[in-house]
Amino acid sequence: MTTARWIGMLAIAFLLSAQPGWAGSTMLRKGQHSLSKRHFRQAIAGFTRVIRRHPQESAAFTGRAAAYAHRKQFDRAIADLNRALRLNPEDSLALYQRGNAYLHQEQYERAVHNFTQVIRLGAESGKAYVKRAKAYAAQGAVYRAYADCLTALRRNPKDAEAYRVRATCFAAKGALDLAITDLDRAIRLDPRNADAFAARAACFGRKGVYDRVFADCTKALRLNPRNSQAHVFRGWAYFQKGALDRALAHLTRAIRLDPKNALAYYDRGQVFAKKKEFDRAVADLTSAIKRAPRNAEIYYARALAYADKGDKDRAITDLNKAILLQPGALAAYVTRSYLYNARGQFDKAVRDCTRVIRLTPHCEEAFVNRGQAYAGKEQYHRTIADCTRALRLNPQNAIAYHNRGSAYGIRGEFKRAVTDLTRAIELNSSSCLSYQTRGRFSACLGDYDRAFADLTKAIQLDPQNAEAYSLRGMAHNQKKEYEQAMADLNRAIRFNPNSPQGYVNRSSIFINREEYEKAIADCNEALRLDPQCGPAYINRGKAYAGKSQYGEAIADCNEALRLNPKDATAYNNRGAIYGMRGELDRGISDLREAIRLCPQGSDKIYTTLYKLTEAKKKFDREFPPIRWPGTPLAESETREMPSQSESPP
Repeated sequence: MTTARWIGMLAIAFLLSAQPGWAGSTMLRKGQHSLSKRHFRQAIAGFTRVIRRHPQESAAFTGRAAAYAHRKQFDRAIADLNRALRLNPEDSLALYQRGNAYLHQEQYERAVHNFTQVIRLGAESGKAYVKRAKAYAAQGAVYRAYADCLTALRRNPKDAEAYRVRATCFAAKGALDLAITDLDRAIRLDPRNADAFAARAACFGRKGVYDRVFADCTKALRLNPRNSQAHVFRGWAYFQKGALDRALAHLTRAIRLDPKNALAYYDRGQVFAKKKEFDRAVADLTSAIKRAPRNAEIYYARALAYADKGDKDRAITDLNKAILLQPGALAAYVTRSYLYNARGQFDKAVRDCTRVIRLTPHCEEAFVNRGQAYAGKEQYHRTIADCTRALRLNPQNAIAYHNRGSAYGIRGEFKRAVTDLTRAIELNSSSCLSYQTRGRFSACLGDYDRAFADLTKAIQLDPQNAEAYSLRGMAHNQKKEYEQAMADLNRAIRFNPNSPQGYVNRSSIFINREEYEKAIADCNEALRLDPQCGPAYINRGKAYAGKSQYGEAIADCNEALRLNPKDATAYNNRGAIYGMRGELDRGISDLREAIRLCPQGSDKIYTTLYKLTEAKKKFDREFPPIRWPGTPLAESETREMPSQSESPP
């Protein structure tokens, strides 16, 4: 029903309610005439004069309430309607108006209660069913809304608004074609209803038919240039087509027309996020939440904006709220697991991903994220299993290939690692990290040409990639190209002076050049940045050993082993240092432990062990153990002693 027609019906109702002989009927009619002419201030003044003289006249309160409602002064309208209903509790027109006012204030439960009373009274019940359907739909009670629309259409098959409301029910359930059909009917019955065109534009937008969106929004705005929803849907269509500035213009216009429009703020927040203006995105999404505090989707969008800003704590808080409002929001669980991984909370990430996988076993992203969490827990066999399952679901998933390749490399399966990373690069040739990781493991295979090529490509993709420079520097170091190595490691430190790894790697070059003081200085800086940096202790130990300060060298190896009791390199270095000090038994024991921990280690470990073992044998031959009187014999010596029966006389 159009606004003008509704005002006209109200005026007729007020005229019928006036008693013919009543002295104030002339003033009441003047107020009703002003209302029908949309002169709302005059109407309010006229009805106010009637109320002052005749405070028991309910029609005056009802009329003034209608004028207040059209001026969007709903609190005053409700106050007048309350007084009218105290005078006449069964005034169906006052109940209907009050329900409408509550509907505008988004007090949907109260709106439903008022329209239900109208329906029980049996007056204007067809329209009351439609209005109650709108309130139900706004509450999410779609089936109740649909039932009310059916009742309204049985009473009046030409009720355009009933078709429009039923279309919102179909759209809420994803039945967009049925929604469009109902909106076609609504438009045929009421071709000047701008809201119907705007609603149909929204349905076409969800179907991705943007030309129809623009056409319907244009018609809606011709009929009503102040239709904020038409601006919202046209803005969203421009956003989908990548015309971000046009999208912003329409969404800003929508907000000016209707500052309470949560959808306009939500969509504009999405546009700002796309433009990487994350502060403005957060501001708009916060405004949307104030206007729609129970909308899980808005919390999810703000979480993404916070995550893009690097504020993981607030992002997780918003995702928690989204999940609380909508426990089935699986995308929120997946995103939260990603953030938990970034924060090192791997158990929580595993829990979120496992929940998603139980509900939707075909969610490849959940397998990928859980695989990353298992890698953080150093359970690389599980990482490989989850990435393999993700690749069964989607053989084109570059991240799954990358993560599985990384897990293979950490396990020492370098050929498999390079194969997977090659596939990841084929699927995403712009991945700096995949080139960098393949370069690292190619160097482990001794394929330095490929390592240099990959690390150089990673640097081209990200010219300030400190880790790529660091890795390329270590590859130069392996080839004894110390000048090139030093140049790359200096760049790595310049680009990321707070990374201990750059200093540790540069200390390796200084050790190879026998510049031990400089090596020790770099290791000290690395330990200042990270006191738990095991490789810094290992390299400093090597530098001390180079200076023949074996006590300090062994102390550093001990500290490295305290931090990581399974560090084969620390055992190897300590074993070699013990050998230098002449403590052959301890040296042999440490080298055997290094081999046990890393059987595929370099030939140098085996060579050192062989040399120490041979030295021990030679020493034992040249200096047999001396037994002092009363000293217990070693087990080996006991076995060599003759038994009493064999003792000489």
